[in-house]
Amino acid sequence: MSNKRKHSVCSLKDKLDVLADLDKGESATKLAAEFGIGRATVCDWKKNRSRIEQFSSTTSEMTLKKRKTLKMSHYGNIDEALYFWFPQEQQKGMPINGPLIQEKAHQLNTLMMETLHLLQITDGSIVGKKDMEFTSCA
Repeated sequence: MSNKRKHSVCSLKDKLDVLADLDKGESATKLAAEFGIGRATVCDWKKNRSRIEQFSSTTSEMTLKKRKTLKMSHYGNIDEALYFWFPQEQQKGMPINGPLIQEKAHQLNTLMMETLHLLQITDGSIVGKKDMEFTSCA
């Protein structure tokens, strides 16, 4: 019976480290064993190197350590506007909670003339957004 490797997801920082080691001449097989991932995964990272490096150049070191994927929001303009609105409200001392962020997102959506029926804000996306990005603004 073969021993199956446990599913492992690496941070973007780890991916950049693996790419740097590949540049130094390390083998993909050795790096895969060291990080507990498949050799094909290392090759995929190598293939997607430009996307990984481009994304990492626009994010903080802390985000690189936490973040594992390159998936972006479908509502970038609204996310960006919320990103700037959130710390302004914090500085005013306003209590901010999930429903307030949802309401503001709907207001921004209306102001930006994007299709309101496509914007679906759930508690999960707001909580994830608050934990991931907004706490680093304070």
